[in-house]
Amino acid sequence: MGIGLGCAKNEAFFRQACHSDDIEPMLEERRVGLLQAVPFQLELRLLKDGKYRWQLIQYKPLKGESGNIVRWYATYPEPDYCA
Repeated sequence: MGIGLGCAKNEAFFRQACHSDDIEPMLEERRVGLLQAVPFQLELRLLKDGKYRWQLIQYKPLKGESGNIVRWYATYPEPDYCA
């Protein structure tokens, strides 16, 4: 099971679910990755079962016939927090 789109797009989700040392670098890497419109991945610690655990999050764009991104797919474990 994963998280919904509302959580994935919500910066507050990341601030609650991610380790404080990882949040700012992760948000910047994510911003750059989304702008480049190519597959990318992030490693960060997410709160799961009351403990921070290292997770790999992979992003992949789905492009339409015109080459524009129509959707992003991302792998996320379900963290303890999701608003």
